[in-house]
Amino acid sequence: MRLELYNTIIKINKQLKQQEFYHLINRGGCGFFAEIVASSLIKYKITFSILTQIQVDASINHVLIQFNSPAVCWFDSSGIEIDIHEYECYGELNFNEVTLSELIKINENDRWRPTFTRGSIPTIKQIVNKCFDDYR
Repeated sequence: MRLELYNTIIKINKQLKQQEFYHLINRGGCGFFAEIVASSLIKYKITFSILTQIQVDASINHVLIQFNSPAVCWFDSSGIEIDIHEYECYGELNFNEVTLSELIKINENDRWRPTFTRGSIPTIKQIVNKCFDDYR
């Protein structure tokens, strides 16, 4: 991961932590967050994967972004992780790669927990977009 991208991700994370709804993003909003970030990554032609953490019953417990270069690391609203086992708190470490289009459909079906307030999505978009606007 390039230093500029790393700094952008850290900046996003710091700004999100200042929001009242921050603690709820990974409780029903991780799919929306990943969708917003993935859209910016595509815009800047940054290579990534979207992973859904699935359970035995095929339900999705978490969504995160994976970067593979120069080393594998993962990103969600909590920040960057270099140890995949950090996501065990969401359940089994079974992952399925999805496209942005597939994630958008999942988000449209709104199968996430209702704890996350959908009204915070515009603020998340604003933070992510502003940080990526400063990326280059």
